[in-house]
Amino acid sequence: LGSSDHQNIVAKAHNQTGGIYAEIDEYDDAIKSFECALEVYKQSIGSDSVEVAETIHNIAGVYEAQGDYDKSLESFSNALRIYQEQLEGDNLSVALAMNNLGINYARRNDYSKALEFCTEALRIRRAKLGPEHLDSCDSLYNVANILDEWGKDEEALKFYTEALGLYRENLGDDDIEVANCFQYIGTIHLR
Repeated sequence: LGSSDHQNIVAKAHNQTGGIYAEIDEYDDAIKSFECALEVYKQSIGSDSVEVAETIHNIAGVYEAQGDYDKSLESFSNALRIYQEQLEGDNLSVALAMNNLGINYARRNDYSKALEFCTEALRIRRAKLGPEHLDSCDSLYNVANILDEWGKDEEALKFYTEALGLYRENLGDDDIEVANCFQYIGTIHLR
């Protein structure tokens, strides 16, 4: 193995370790591991590589889980910028970053930006994965949630209903996503 290959293996190991720490809510250790991966990637393959974007996206997810929405917004935005520069056309990594940015904006009650990002993520996922794929369905659900929180009941109902049908087809009637859709649809009807 060459030096660059060895460094990439080390960075990947740090990234995986960070992911494990994040899964068990050891966020400080997760950030440290991701930052180690980030530094190794920057030194070995450059600061605008897809691997750097993936690592920044991982860091953003930890910040989001900690409730530090300012840092997560900055990191998701940086990851998206690199993805868009490095990856051609519609890409699922771009869609994931857009989806996460949309959720972040929704948490800030900036529903127009949230809807813009999540709708574009939905478009990309449908184009790449098909309209029945679970990731496409999750995007439908996210758009519905944003519209619901924004007070746009009729539009939200349309997206919840579509997501419900797809979740039922893919997951069956006993899945939590199906129950969540029914709950939100019911809440809208009670208003």
